[in-house]
Amino acid sequence: MSGPEKSTRKRILDATIRLSSQNGLLAVSVREIAREVGIKESSLYNHFQGKQALLNAALEEAERVFSSLTLPTDAIERMISENRPEELLRKGLIRYRDRWDDPWMSRVWILLEMEQYRNERVASIVLRETERIIRFNETLFQKMIERGVCKPCNARFLAGLFSRTMLSLHRDYAICTLQNRPPGEIEQRMLSWIRHFVDLISR
Repeated sequence: MSGPEKSTRKRILDATIRLSSQNGLLAVSVREIAREVGIKESSLYNHFQGKQALLNAALEEAERVFSSLTLPTDAIERMISENRPEELLRKGLIRYRDRWDDPWMSRVWILLEMEQYRNERVASIVLRETERIIRFNETLFQKMIERGVCKPCNARFLAGLFSRTMLSLHRDYAICTLQNRPPGEIEQRMLSWIRHFVDLISR
């Protein structure tokens, strides 16, 4: 795929995500997307066969980005050895927040939140991403338990408790970001949750 063609394709996908996060997948038309990109509707079909193909490509791009966020096991080991529990989770929050400060990522997450109850594929993506995050944290907490920096406990339970609370706060953070409202209060809630959580699990 040539440079200009790839650039146009990306602009189409970005416009699809942007409009869909505002109005929902079903409400967005190919005509609206083409107008947003600044191309003719007929030109859009040079890149995608139709609306369903376009929506599928947008969701595939979201999944590709999500899958790139997982850290390897050796990186987790290094993080645990170099940081105390609260510092470790705070650094994880900063890494996570910096990634989600990208308006594209916030729009994707809002879109998934909106559509998960009426679109089977979106629901599957949300469940897989939630499970990916929980498994990552399960590995993290299990290794913390093994190193003796965390009370003996069911790592899966800890991961579910921590991850689902942070995901809920992240939704609020994403909404603030898209509405151009300062997310400082949400950040403070995240940090407060980390402090309380570390108090619960520390030996």
